Amino acid sequence: MDRLSIKQAFSLTMRGYKLLWSQMPGMFISKSISAVVEALTPYVGIFIAAQLINEIAGERDPDRLRFYAIVALVTTAVLGLASAGLSRWKAYESSGWHHAINAIYAGKMRTMNYSAMEDGKTHDLLAHIQQSQNWGSWGIMNLAAQFDALVRSFFSIFGAIALTVSLFTLQVPADAGTVATLNHPLFVVGIIAIMLIATTLAPALGIKARSYWTRQVEGAKEGNRMFSEFGYHGAVASRAMDIRMYRQDVLAKKYNTRTASSFRKNGPVAMWARGPMGVLAAASAAVGHVFTGVIYVFVCLKAWGGAFGVGSITQYVRAITAMATGFSDLVQALGVLYNNASFLQPVFEYLDIENEMYQGSLTTEKRSDNKYNVEFKM
Repeated sequence: MDRLSIKQAFSLTMRGYKLLWSQMPGMFISKSISAVVEALTPYVGIFIAAQLINEIAGERDPDRLRFYAIVALVTTAVLGLASAGLSRWKAYESSGWHHAINAIYAGKMRTMNYSAMEDGKTHDLLAHIQQSQNWGSWGIMNLAAQFDALVRSFFSIFGAIALTVSLFTLQVPADAGTVATLNHPLFVVGIIAIMLIATTLAPALGIKARSYWTRQVEGAKEGNRMFSEFGYHGAVASRAMDIRMYRQDVLAKKYNTRTASSFRKNGPVAMWARGPMGVLAAASAAVGHVFTGVIYVFVCLKAWGGAFGVGSITQYVRAITAMATGFSDLVQALGVLYNNASFLQPVFEYLDIENEMYQGSLTTEKRSDNKYNVEFKM
């Protein structure tokens, strides 16, 4: 499958979202609100827990501890109820999205000229769309799945930044010795640079690994077709006699073995997984772990130097880790959407099939007796 430019991928993706919005606006609204609450909820717990630990390790004021405990209980209860209600709402609004997607294709088929509807190219195009959808939820279906990730990751980054700013503004006391060098602007710039590189590189490597799937579109399409026919051949009771008399099991095995190589252990996907796909996925995970280690060292050194209390270590480490995860998820979702754009091309090629028959503009003559004559001329 040909690679698209970023502009082409963006255009196809936005057109796909507009199409889905026209069918199910409630799904997007519920997904958006639910994703925002889901993204920001963990940070409330992180912040309150940090304040409790700092108070316990510091002045131990009973009134302040009581206040933080009550706030923790109330916010946990409120956010828990909100999350449960939003989850039910989202499930309700999303319950028919598979049918909505199928209705888009069926609706186009109903409005086609008969000549286009009976054209083999039209059915081959529709089969291509359905096989890609069944194979890896590629195409229109993938857009709805990635929408949650986009909204959730964006607000997760926003919440993490709000809890992380003070990590770089709080200074280590000047009398802390060599640790005080962490106050130097170069350290701040260096840590931010490491964060940006690691949070971009890790998902980029993962996206590159998953891009190998798009290379096997044609093979997967053929394999799905054959498996759909011959993979369940023996499960149909009405075929049992024919299968035994004509040894159709041998035929089914032949086609499944020969054409379904995309799903076999010696197929191209399996070989890529043992080769470049596996290496890229491992490198992605390694970069993420190295980044986490660097952040732990930086935060702990600043706490050791006296820039902030013990509880803040939990706040900063968890917030930065969450921010890295959110940024990684955002880049990953964008990468999936870019790879998915290639699968949207046949979708809109099908939906853009023109009706070439002339549509008359003359109105039917009205008769009071409602008797009409219809004449066909060749």
